[in-house]
Amino acid sequence: MPARLPVVIVSLVAALVVALVAACGGPECSDDLAECSADALTLTVCEGGKRRAIACMADQGRLCEGGACVDPGDCTEDRRTIEPPTDYLLAYWMGRHYGFIGEND
Repeated sequence: MPARLPVVIVSLVAALVVALVAACGGPECSDDLAECSADALTLTVCEGGKRRAIACMADQGRLCEGGACVDPGDCTEDRRTIEPPTDYLLAYWMGRHYGFIGEND
């Protein structure tokens, strides 16, 4: 049991350091910081050398893109829309693959 005591102490010290860094706002940052979270719901900016998280979706009903909170309709990329000529080529090559369209058709 005494051999596990250093492991417990190290774990407690690590948790304390993490809590102190979180309470202080994390490491200092530059004023040009503006980054979005992976889920596009939170924007992180730097104010006075400290990181500040802005909940774009929860507070404003918006998404984070390009370092700013934007309306969902203003996003520049729509991964669900297939633009021409991709829609035509996709159908053509699927028809070729499954044998509905011949080589000379």
